[in-house]
Amino acid sequence: MRKLLIDDKIRIFAVKYKNTVNNECDSVIEDLETLKDVVLESHPWKNKDGIRDYFDKFISEYPDLLALEPEKWDIGGYDDLVKDDPDFLSQIIEFKKNTKGSKRRIYEKIMECLQYSKIRKILGEIHMEMGLKTCVYCNSQAAECGAGKLFYQLDHFMPQSKYPYLGTCFYNLQPSDSSCNVRKSNKLCNFHLYVNSKEAPLSPFKLQVNILNDVPINKDNFTINLIGNTGIETKQSKEYNEMFHIDDKYLSHRQKAATFYKKALRLNESNQKALREALGDFQTQNEFIEEWLEMSLDERFIHEEPFRKLKYDFLNDLLDNIIYKISSPKLSVIINIVPITISSNLPFSVVMVCRTCRA
Repeated sequence: MRKLLIDDKIRIFAVKYKNTVNNECDSVIEDLETLKDVVLESHPWKNKDGIRDYFDKFISEYPDLLALEPEKWDIGGYDDLVKDDPDFLSQIIEFKKNTKGSKRRIYEKIMECLQYSKIRKILGEIHMEMGLKTCVYCNSQAAECGAGKLFYQLDHFMPQSKYPYLGTCFYNLQPSDSSCNVRKSNKLCNFHLYVNSKEAPLSPFKLQVNILNDVPINKDNFTINLIGNTGIETKQSKEYNEMFHIDDKYLSHRQKAATFYKKALRLNESNQKALREALGDFQTQNEFIEEWLEMSLDERFIHEEPFRKLKYDFLNDLLDNIIYKISSPKLSVIINIVPITISSNLPFSVVMVCRTCRA
């Protein structure tokens, strides 16, 4: 639910992925050449030369496509080559293997040539190194990888059924849980994990927690809704919610908000000393708060654990209600002890006031 700006650190991971794939999947180009010949002879195409040129372009660009950044994707170039046969990728063709025949759609056979099943394992390990350990669409489900196995799905931002040449591109594969992946299917989405532009908002959405009544503090007194990062529902947030059913998904996680709220309420002056003694010594107030609330105060790390987006946005709302806010990554956070009241029903002194100053 938070985008990643493509910088040198991200590019290092992309290059590592590209090199690993080239080393472990060394028959891709040969297999695509063979597939091209089969496809050209299997159907009375309106423009056979266009189909041939499509495959030739794909094959010649394949090594670079593995780590090609989104701003360089030549979507129109590929589409123009097959404009006379726009549905050729979905055509079902019989492919003979040994003495047996199997019918497959052309894009499915392309993905097989790209050795996608092997790709998933390679990229899974790299995602773990990057801290991409949750579904990027909902942040409520873990994305785990271990012992050579992938326990989450990879969503193709640009659907493989329409853009198979991006089928194994590093920047086109996004960690997803099964429900979000199914809901997105082969549709285009308004959330791309990787962005080139520094002007693009990295957090276009916000999970807004509403407290209906904080006595008692339980899930029935909380609601969670997806809205735009400006604090209101936007066209983009509405479309995103309709695609991934975020409101419905978080309906079953309202207890997470209630539990987090209870822990935040315990961060008062009288409790702080006891909590510090119980949790251990901390060099900074930030470290103490992160340990107690089980979260990071830096939004850049929300993908490392499920529900960090919920915690981060909820905490920000609690802070905004009393006119203070967690800093951005470029700002340093100063924590002071200031007596305030968050709830009209539960007055207390909170020791967590984040004021920002230029680093």
